[in-house]
Amino acid sequence: MNPSKPQKQYTPESKAQAIERLTLGRPVAELAEELCLSANLLYSWKSSSQGAPCAAKSTSSARRMRF
Repeated sequence: MNPSKPQKQYTPESKAQAIERLTLGRPVAELAEELCLSANLLYSWKSSSQGAPCAAKSTSSARRMRF
């Protein structure tokens, strides 16, 4: 049985700094390598920082999907 590794904890400040660097045009792959984390995690942080999509937008998308 393999004990699982403890999950790393990132401070809100470190997440904000990474997101700021992305918005300034830093490539995700480059920043992920520099910070020793996955590109998917950076995309997740960026998505979370932008908030949920507008309710009206998601509703209209759902309406278009109906037949």
